[in-house]
Amino acid sequence: MREENEPDGLPDIEETRDVSDLLDRLWHPLGTRLELDSVLDSGVEADDFSDLIAGRYQLKKCIGSGSFGQVYRAFDTVNQCSVAVKLPRLEVLLASEQLNNFLREAEIAKQLDHEGIVPLLDSNFESVMPFIVMKWCDGMDLGQFLQKNHSLESRICWRAAARTTSKIARAIAHVHQSGITHRDLKPSNILLELAPGNEDGELFPSDLEKYHPRVTDFGLAHFVNMAVANTRSSVLVGTPAYLAPEQIERCAGADTKSPFAESSDIYALGMILFEILTGRTCFEGNTWFSVMDSIRNGRRLSLRSLRPDVPKDLISVCECCLSRDPIGRYRSAAEFADALDACCEKQPVKIPKRSWRQCLSFFSKKPIRIEQAGTFGLFVQFLVVFSLLATALAKSIGFPIRAERGVTQFWIEFLVVTLTIHIPIGWIALKAMRQTSGAVLTGFIATGILLLVQISIVIAILAGGWPIDFIPLYTEEPATSKAVYILMMVVFGIQLTLFGLAIPADHKKNKNGHRR
Repeated sequence: MREENEPDGLPDIEETRDVSDLLDRLWHPLGTRLELDSVLDSGVEADDFSDLIAGRYQLKKCIGSGSFGQVYRAFDTVNQCSVAVKLPRLEVLLASEQLNNFLREAEIAKQLDHEGIVPLLDSNFESVMPFIVMKWCDGMDLGQFLQKNHSLESRICWRAAARTTSKIARAIAHVHQSGITHRDLKPSNILLELAPGNEDGELFPSDLEKYHPRVTDFGLAHFVNMAVANTRSSVLVGTPAYLAPEQIERCAGADTKSPFAESSDIYALGMILFEILTGRTCFEGNTWFSVMDSIRNGRRLSLRSLRPDVPKDLISVCECCLSRDPIGRYRSAAEFADALDACCEKQPVKIPKRSWRQCLSFFSKKPIRIEQAGTFGLFVQFLVVFSLLATALAKSIGFPIRAERGVTQFWIEFLVVTLTIHIPIGWIALKAMRQTSGAVLTGFIATGILLLVQISIVIAILAGGWPIDFIPLYTEEPATSKAVYILMMVVFGIQLTLFGLAIPADHKKNKNGHRR
């Protein structure tokens, strides 16, 4: 049966058509959406559209997609030249947050004036269809150039790679000086414009140094001093293969902070240099998640093995930018560019150095430290309990281990020691392996107490204050008692160190809400 509040019939078809026509006009003010899409997607230039963007720009064909819009080659009827026009997608128009990002791109582009950045020519956000007009750059982007070069199975000279990356880094340095981070640096966002004076008749020269790189697509750019209300949504941006490890950790919900805001862009510059030199990204995987996991764990390809002809200094510069720890990277893009120029001129190269405190802090904050502490503790305690249990069983079946000690007494000692020491420590280690909150700190305190006891026993044994056969469960021979207790002291010392190193990582996980 029909509900009382259910409409008696379908919506008026004329009203539906009116809404559809309105969306078409919002999306493409030049005419019918289907007509425009069919022409632009076919790659055929459209010269017969009567309407113009802002009465001036006539779209020709779609040349690509940006972060929040589509980019078209257009003709400026006033200046009689080609330009690049960026229009927002339909879903961007309907989402206020994405539309604000599209508008912010023009605001950012207005503040940038550098020869290595595609300049902004015009923009209008007051009309029904907002648009951004950029300078038209003949040629291809860096990604297309690398694909073409890879298909020809040719290698780019390392000097050309270093000089091109240096030019890109100089442009990014200007971006950073303006208080902006790009956050989506990749080869496809680097346009290659044929440099003046290099016109030798070849349409697309194979020599990379004959091009002048220009950075484009600031759709994901971000003002450094801008407050971020939603950390996760603000960092889940960019192309996975070019995301810095700290960006991926923040994508997973971790509250990580870089010592300087530009570190992720410098990491992406190192990725671009690696790809120019090798023709491939240094982190590979079959899926999006496998690539992200490789970046987080630092499992990257070796530049030395892929390009043995590259100088050692240039390899060090590239690896410095790809450091998992932001502190290990260059502090600025300009500093990175200076290092690349020094490599080309065979001058001394400056590599950032980390203090031992910074190295220890970064080392101890890795999540794998918790797993390592738990694994070691569980393995050692299992090994000790298993060996003691095997000895007790051997005594029970009559194997003559030590005649003067009874089986009952041995079993009592076994139960007391295992139930008060080894099983609790093993249980705490298991909890640490399972990332249980507080397990690492508990294990550190318990292991510290046991280590103090072991040290006291060893000191007493060496000084002759305690009998050699004090708690003679672990060994039947007085001659080996000293070695056994010293070995146990060393084991507990290692366990205490591992738990201590894992405390910062455990605190970091608890702070980020990863509790079990």
